[in-house]
Amino acid sequence: MARNIFRQTLTLADATSTGDGKTTDTETWTELWKLRVPAQQAKAFGWGRIESGVDDRGVLYIDLKDNSGTPVQIEGKIRLEVRDANETESKVILEERTERLRGSKTDLSQAYRLGEAFYKAREDSYLVITIKADAAKTIEKDNSDFAIPVTTYTL
Repeated sequence: MARNIFRQTLTLADATSTGDGKTTDTETWTELWKLRVPAQQAKAFGWGRIESGVDDRGVLYIDLKDNSGTPVQIEGKIRLEVRDANETESKVILEERTERLRGSKTDLSQAYRLGEAFYKAREDSYLVITIKADAAKTIEKDNSDFAIPVTTYTL
């Protein structure tokens, strides 16, 4: 049973590893963001839900850009995944186009809202974000911006 449940909005800086410097692929999924869940915790993508007409879901924002002099947005399909500790099993929580995920971080009428996912990553497992890009480009995390809503359970 969880002792404490709280919401977080994570960024690229919170990741255990990022896709910084990787070249995206049009045929396979490239890792953008990976977070190893610490001991004594479980984490789920998203938070809240719509209840009695009130939308309490978190805002998911992903604005991914390349490493060119004038940064260009990287377009494609994004996946949110929960992986086991051995990275042999993966559950896809969401698959969505990049254009939809960069609506707004602050204007809730333009934002992509993400309720708490059913599947949780337990200690030593991973929350992972991947992309299958429309064109090959090199990821530059300094040009990109992520806001990832996560519900954290301390055990």
